[in-house]
Amino acid sequence: MRNEIALPPPAYRPDVDGLRAVAVAAVVGFHAFPGRLPSGFVGVDVFFVISGYLITSILLRDLARGRYSIADFYVRRVRRIFPALALVMAAVLAVGWFTLLPEEYARLGKHAAGGAAFAANLVFWAEEGYFDVAGELKPLLHLWSLGVEEQFYLIWPLLLAFAWRRGWVRAATLGVAAASFAANLALTVAGGNDAFFLPVSRFWELMAGAWLAQRADLSARLTSGGRDGVSVLGAALLAAGFLLIHDGRAFPGWWALLPVLGTACLIFAGPQAWLNRRVLSLRPLVFVGLISYPLYLWHWPLLSFARIFDLDPSPALRLGLCTVAAALSWLTYELVEKRVRHARPRLAMPGLVGAVAAAGVAGLVVLDSRGAADARFDGAVAPVADLSFAASVSPGYAQTAIGRQVFPRSDPGRDFFADTGGGSRVAVLGDSHANRLFAGLTMASARGALNLGRGSCPPFFGTSVRWRKTGEDLGCQPVIDNALGFAARAPEVGAIVLTAYLGGFGVDRDLIDLASGEAIAPEAALARTLARLAQSGKPVLVALDVPRLPSECARRGFPIWRGVDTSACVIPVSRQAAAEARLSRAVAAAAAGNVSVVRLSAALCRGGQCGEIDPRRVLYDRDGHHLTVAGARRVGAVLDRALPSVP
Repeated sequence: MRNEIALPPPAYRPDVDGLRAVAVAAVVGFHAFPGRLPSGFVGVDVFFVISGYLITSILLRDLARGRYSIADFYVRRVRRIFPALALVMAAVLAVGWFTLLPEEYARLGKHAAGGAAFAANLVFWAEEGYFDVAGELKPLLHLWSLGVEEQFYLIWPLLLAFAWRRGWVRAATLGVAAASFAANLALTVAGGNDAFFLPVSRFWELMAGAWLAQRADLSARLTSGGRDGVSVLGAALLAAGFLLIHDGRAFPGWWALLPVLGTACLIFAGPQAWLNRRVLSLRPLVFVGLISYPLYLWHWPLLSFARIFDLDPSPALRLGLCTVAAALSWLTYELVEKRVRHARPRLAMPGLVGAVAAAGVAGLVVLDSRGAADARFDGAVAPVADLSFAASVSPGYAQTAIGRQVFPRSDPGRDFFADTGGGSRVAVLGDSHANRLFAGLTMASARGALNLGRGSCPPFFGTSVRWRKTGEDLGCQPVIDNALGFAARAPEVGAIVLTAYLGGFGVDRDLIDLASGEAIAPEAALARTLARLAQSGKPVLVALDVPRLPSECARRGFPIWRGVDTSACVIPVSRQAAAEARLSRAVAAAAAGNVSVVRLSAALCRGGQCGEIDPRRVLYDRDGHHLTVAGARRVGAVLDRALPSVP
């Protein structure tokens, strides 16, 4: 079979660099001012289409000339991608040394290693879950898109060469695009971040560009008016994407067609279309397009570190950091990228590969050394937050004898399960707060204990949780009902402990009664649950949740080994007492002798204040309601004392 491929002319297209400028401006705008440009993240989709178009054009031109070399292709990719990447990764690791706590720096090391291996998207995908750290606090989060592109570069050149020899280029392009688009739809419907991070659901966007690279014949047939019309249509689709898409949409899914088709139309219209020639080819846009890659790499770490130090940096600071990123990008382009591009490959290649590999190895060393804690901290400094908890689930947990009764399928990003074994165990049920209470109990006591729960799901019979903004049901059932039922009937469970974070109900999320489909107050759901559990005859303890502090109240020193100032991280004890009184009334409504309460705040309140009361330890995570290892150990000891009769 013959390849009927019509290649675009090899001439440089300034309008494509103009498109790059639009894409990077959208991404930077979204990251700096998400409230002003909530759809800016679709700029990455524009980049994907452009990359697919340019890379496939180069590959097909080499194949047509009989000069195809996979080695030469990768040499060109290394010279294009590695210089700025190595520089930014080294800079981020260096800044992290002075600014990040041990757990944060260890996490950054893992991300650097993933970025160097071009698997950052897979690393972030594996981290997805309620218990994960907010994305804006990950300085290398933006490397996920490079991972997708590099995985495309590993697969597509080989598949394209194979298809070329058999005359299947168009069929291969359409086949891969169709399969990837179908995966995108399926994974988007399934929820979670699979569709966002996995290459199988993103390749269709690059394949859209690959298809354009093969159909220059269709573009050439357009009249002048036709080119202008297609260009305007593309701009309209792209504008619609920027206006209509936001983080509440099921994305990518069908919505990604707006930026992908819009970009495809603008490329297809050609450089002579009025909009491409008069707008996208303007010198300022072309200049931004030329530095778009280093700008993409530099802007996010600057904004991320600013948010690590201040949860909400001022608009002026964010704008200033974007300006700094632009200056660094220009310097990187002029002093690094251009020089490497013109250097001899035999001299440049070992250095580039070695630099990125060194960044990856450095990341692994940082990860293995627990964030270089011993090298950067000693016992004399002010406190630092220890978040080095054990894994939230045991390997193969869903296939254990207990796991099969509770978890219908494995979801390690959201499920909590651990079993210390032994005889009669204390079952701790609930959400991520219960997970940390369980960790504290196992640190403070040698009791047998069992951890059963799911992120964001309170331990109430017949309920689930729904986000108000998106209407998304968090899928608490059947896991929660299964866990409660198991704890009530299982002979190996000697006592039951319930706890959960109940902040936000009625504000950004609702607790839904599955029987009626209506919202239910947490206190009513708790009373109903206790009435059922009391029938088991087992001791049931409601662990009243820990005090909620202002988020980001701690101030870290610089350098970080000077410690963390937590003096502002307290609330009046009266506020905590009011919150506890509401739940205590729900417990009293159960009117059962085997149901009681335990005040976890007893470990976290002193002298009329609750929160960070220990000058030697940081007790809270930065979100103001999850506990650190030190905080968990404190409340675990309180729970242990409340369970004297349980083996």
